[in-house]
Formats: sequence, structure tokens, C-alpha cells
Amino acid sequence: MKLSRLLQRFSTKRCTVLWPEFPPSSVYEEAYAQRFCFKRIKSLTNNIVFYNPEEKWENISLPEETETVIVFTDPYTYLSESAFSLLTQSCRKNTANLPVYTSGTKNPDQLVSLPFPYVDPISFEEAASHMAQSNKTTPTSIPDLACFTCFRKDLPKVKSGNIEFVVNTGALAHRFVEMFSSPREDLVKLIPKNACLVLDVGCATGGFGKKLMETKKDVVIDGVEMDPLLAQKAQEHYRKVFTGKFEDADIPEGQYDAICMGDVLEHMYDPWKALHKANRLLKSRGVLVGSVPNAAHWSIIRQLIAGRFDYIPLGLLCVSHIRFFTPRTLKEALQDAGFKVETLDLIPIPPTPEAEKLINALKRAGVDPKLLKGAEILFSARKP
Repeated sequence: MKLSRLLQRFSTKRCTVLWPEFPPSSVYEEAYAQRFCFKRIKSLTNNIVFYNPEEKWENISLPEETETVIVFTDPYTYLSESAFSLLTQSCRKNTANLPVYTSGTKNPDQLVSLPFPYVDPISFEEAASHMAQSNKTTPTSIPDLACFTCFRKDLPKVKSGNIEFVVNTGALAHRFVEMFSSPREDLVKLIPKNACLVLDVGCATGGFGKKLMETKKDVVIDGVEMDPLLAQKAQEHYRKVFTGKFEDADIPEGQYDAICMGDVLEHMYDPWKALHKANRLLKSRGVLVGSVPNAAHWSIIRQLIAGRFDYIPLGLLCVSHIRFFTPRTLKEALQDAGFKVETLDLIPIPPTPEAEKLINALKRAGVDPKLLKGAEILFSARKP
């Protein structure tokens, strides 16, 4: 075995992860994200100590052999394998090392742009490995302490700030934050200018409604949200929020100028029935806009070829997705519900280098690369 690998094993053995004991979220996807992030750390090391977030770090009981610690204060933080190695091996006395993120942090020193985006754990690790090749440490004065590494003896200094904070620019981590507050500007643009009364199905915390009201001052918006906690947060942006399943909601028919179903149909047991109901709720010439993940995306195809189908907290294979669509099957579903499809666009995300190889191979086999690259299907359809 190479000396570098022996050193890595040695340093990892002497590193203990501190994981916060927070109660699980009542929102299903958020609770899954907590388990998902912890499962990730557990796959990297067995040296894990749970701690009470209210407890002083210097009072936490650690294994005797511990020299360095990786501390998580945010259980929604997902660490790449390369970041774990970089953070455990780059500790210096009186220094706390921090990872970088593509979003979800208020520290600009910890924000990075990637040469290609990631859409699942496999492409995330690919991006992280690419970042790790050009790693360097830079000081920062406004640390985001969602995750950091330091020597055991320096841990009490972190909260007091009596320590140097440095960013490892190649240590990539992901934050599952603000999972349900997207403004969905892409869908806002599809709402007709003359629409006065709009229904937002699956409104979450109301990000779409808030953005739509900023764009159209005279619009009135109702929402439907299954999760009571999210529905309560959305109340300030809507005239009324129906709490419960859209299929069961007692909503007057034929009154809405437009209905938005942004990333909703894939979460429903019977999305075809829901589309028929949306048609009944619309006025004549009313418009339905929305989006669904594209089940023919390269990342899903790659998993299937490898014999996998792994769910994640949020994304193409979100853990709460129970139905799947391609552009053709979505168009058929809309038409069967009595809609005339006006737009049906595949929204691409640039593939990773490894994904590009797969796409080229499938292209040679006759598969349309546009279908493989489209991560999301954006649509608008009109009631006759």
C-alpha cells in the first residue's frame, strides 16, 4: 500500500466527527436529508460522537486517541469524500479549516463556482474530485461553521473566535437549505399577463407566490399545500392556502385564470386525476403551467445501467417522487386531461465530463442527446 494511503488511514483514525443531535424535521424531505447526510459521514468513518448543540464543545467526551475533530453544526451538510480527506489532513495548530459550497452560505469566501454542475451523489463526487486537484487555503474573517475541522485542543477557541479560520477551496460540501422556497421565476414568466386569479398547487413556503406578486401587483393567489408547517409559512403570500392533498381539496370550479403545478405531479399517487381536476378549476381559456423532472435524464440512465436507483433529498430522484415522466408521456397526460399543449421545453443542465462520454455513446446508439441532457420539462397548456 502506498505511503500516502497509510498516512491518510492513520490521520482518519485519529479524527473524530462530532454530529449534532437535532430532532428530525416534521417535513418528510427534510427529515430524509438529515438521515442522508449522516449516512454519508457514517460511510466515511465510524469515529462519530453525538453531541447536544446546547452543550459546550470542551465538555464533550471524545475518544482518547482523538487528535483532530470534524464538527457539524448543521445536519443538512453533505461532505464529499475528497473534502473529508482534505479537511482531516490539512489541520494546523490554532486554525479551523472550512469547506466550500455552491450555495447555502452567507460567507462569500466559501462560495465557489464549478466547471460543471452536479445533480446526484455520483456527479457531486466527480465535481468534488475536480475541485480537490487545485486546493489551497485562504483566510476568512466571517466563517460559516456548518462544518469545520480543527485540532482537539483548539476546539474551545472556535466559538470565541480566538483562532484563525481558513477556507479549503478544494473541499466541496453541499447544503440542503431553503429546500422549499424557490421563487420559480421560470414559471412566473409563463403566467399570462391578464391572469387575475391564480392557484399555486404545492405552494410549499410561498416562494412562487411572493415572486409573482412582485411581478404582477394586481394578482390574487391561492395556494394548496399538503404539509401543514409549510402551508402555515405560505399564508403571508396568499389570499388563502388549502391545507391537504390537492385531489381532496374543496376548491370551487371554473374560477382560476391560471394554475401553477411546479414540480408537483411527480409527488402525486394519481397525477392524471389531478390534471383532470386542474382542468375543471380553470376558466375557459385558462392556462396550466408547471414542470416535472425528466425521467430520461442521463443521470438516471447512468444509475439504471449500473443497476442502481438511489433516491436523494431533493432533485431528479427526490425521495418523495412516486411518478415519473418523459416529454412524450407528459404531453399525453396533458392531452388526455383535455388540455391543448402550448409549450413543452426540456431545460438542459451541462453534463459532467464522464456524463458526456455516456451521452456520446448513447447518441451513437440512436438516442437524442437533447432528451438525455434535459433535466426538467417545463410546460404550459390551455383549457379550450
